[in-house]
Amino acid sequence: MGNRKETISEKIERLANLPCTETKKKLSSILLLVNWGSVSLDYFGKGHSWLYKKIDGHDTDGNPTETLTEEELGKLKDALKDLAKKINECAEKL
Repeated sequence: MGNRKETISEKIERLANLPCTETKKKLSSILLLVNWGSVSLDYFGKGHSWLYKKIDGHDTDGNPTETLTEEELGKLKDALKDLAKKINECAEKL
């Protein structure tokens, strides 16, 4: 009985209560607006989930992962500036 499998709602509850990284807090206003999987592929050459894990500080099971290094943070900052430029260019065309 001690090996009861965690339900989906229990997992969601557990993951929702994990601490938030500083990077995630700083990105909170755009977290749902940006396709982070595409950013991961296009700007870092990594898989779809790589950047999610780095921003969250944990994987999909709640296990701790490495957060972004200073170099990676700089690359993310440049990527966001590039995306902002592309969005502004599109807006000007309207």
